[in-house]
Amino acid sequence: MFTFGSFFLLNLELKSCPNFRRALPHTSAPLPLPVYRSCSLDNLSVNDSVALSDFLEQGGIVVDLRNADERSPPPQQTPQQTNRILHRPLLYPDRLWPKIESQLTIREKLICGFPGPLLSPRRWNSMLYRALEKGGLMLLYKTILETSEVEIAAVLNTIVAAESGVLVNCRKGKDRTGLVSMLLAILFGDSSDVEIIDEYSKSEALLEAKPFPKFDPDKLDWSKFSGTPLSVGVATMDLINEKGRDEWLYSIGVDRVAVKAWKARHSSHFERH
Repeated sequence: MFTFGSFFLLNLELKSCPNFRRALPHTSAPLPLPVYRSCSLDNLSVNDSVALSDFLEQGGIVVDLRNADERSPPPQQTPQQTNRILHRPLLYPDRLWPKIESQLTIREKLICGFPGPLLSPRRWNSMLYRALEKGGLMLLYKTILETSEVEIAAVLNTIVAAESGVLVNCRKGKDRTGLVSMLLAILFGDSSDVEIIDEYSKSEALLEAKPFPKFDPDKLDWSKFSGTPLSVGVATMDLINEKGRDEWLYSIGVDRVAVKAWKARHSSHFERH
């Protein structure tokens, strides 16, 4: 660890954590206040657990985007370390499913006997699962971007205001973390759209392929959301551009002044080096 003005500069490497890497690799030089991204931290090696503890003890921040029911009980941590692990979910079922329902056709609703949740809740839920599966990753991302704007802004504000290193993670580090990384790159403004899309698509190769459970009609088939296809990255970037890129982010609550200061801290560092 070394200092940059009044800020702590922390380096971190987690070799046992698939999909661990820097969130902004295309900047003109490594950021003095690095932002990392990864999958879940639940299965770290002993050495990586020590490295993460040191990272937290020295001022680093972990932003966990998972829901409470996705998280395993954390290992023993000091109060200071616990306070530096921030839980900031981006996917809310009570927002997700009404959004999916709003996109169903009248015919689909009638097939289940509208209003389905009252007459046949099991059949209705199954239809919602199939609708989300049909839309795949793009529908999932679109729904997150449109139903969690306040939470997205809060996560980005936490990152740009941090006085040390930040690690952003979710279950696989590719979807929620991938969206945050794309938006962060847009705010920093030092990466082309092609570079941002390419960085999103790298997760598929970095993650270990695991078999999916046998299909159950009463559950969501997560195999429909595997990988990080280049086409999904392109479509996601198109959607963000349609919304207005950084101006959209400022409109939903991202702190423009804080972003400007964040970029200035890094720019001054680059100029001196």
